[in-house]
Amino acid sequence: MEPRHWRTPAEMPKKVQEILQVDGSQKEQTKMMLVGAAVSLGMLMKLVEGDAKNAVANEDALDFASYDCYSCHHDLRSGAWRRTRGYPGKPGRVPPKDWQTELVRLTLLATGEKDSQEGELAKHQDALYKAFYVKQYGDANKIQSAAADFAKWAFGAGRAADKVKVDEKLARELVSKLPEIYLARLAATTKAKRYLDFDSARQIGWGFEVMYDELNGDPYDTDFKDKGPPEVRKTMREMCRDLKLRLPRRIPRSEAKDKGPKMKPDESNYEIGLQNTLRRLNDYEPKELEKYLKELQATMKK
Repeated sequence: MEPRHWRTPAEMPKKVQEILQVDGSQKEQTKMMLVGAAVSLGMLMKLVEGDAKNAVANEDALDFASYDCYSCHHDLRSGAWRRTRGYPGKPGRVPPKDWQTELVRLTLLATGEKDSQEGELAKHQDALYKAFYVKQYGDANKIQSAAADFAKWAFGAGRAADKVKVDEKLARELVSKLPEIYLARLAATTKAKRYLDFDSARQIGWGFEVMYDELNGDPYDTDFKDKGPPEVRKTMREMCRDLKLRLPRRIPRSEAKDKGPKMKPDESNYEIGLQNTLRRLNDYEPKELEKYLKELQATMKK
């Protein structure tokens, strides 16, 4: 994965901004996240649709990348959440991944369509799940149809978000409501014994970081000055550690500060990063996310 290698309009020289007629009141990072959440979901569904089309032509199952591997491959600890969660279909049949839908809920809030469109989101998710659960590895014809419909809906949500002016007022409203929205999601999924998995939790954590840092200062900037309460930043650091929100980057081994096993001569910091991520994934509990969301909700009210 390459790091971002372009500049947003607000980061460009003033003369370029004048030519492009840049609206300086827009929160670009937040808007890119909101639009990107919907568009990336749409692109994923197009991939699933294409994969299902190939499966039909070859009379085969979809590529394993289209399934939720950790629905089966997980630790067998007694009482672990992955063992106690329910099933939307027959146990043993492999569902699709659904973490890609989480940030779209913020997109719908930004467009003012949360109440009217969240039901549509659930309808498309249910249709996709049913297609995957019809039989082992799913019915490729039904998956193709459900994914195509889901993609069309997601791209529509992205177009709606692109028309919204994401100014400071809206961005602050979104970041302040994020803990409330996902605490409600956690309560609903826990009641249904579906739970939010590690990848869903990471999406939520990254979403909060993008919006909060754009409003209150990015700690990676050389002239960083935090405009928000220090308690919020403390919780963010802990959430970043436990959800492994920092992706590996190309750095000299001598500078690798990632906690974990010592680097061997033939290892890269990417390998160390993968080991740490897998360890965090295995140890993750949905209650961790609930704890951090409650802390953020409480400290931002001060």
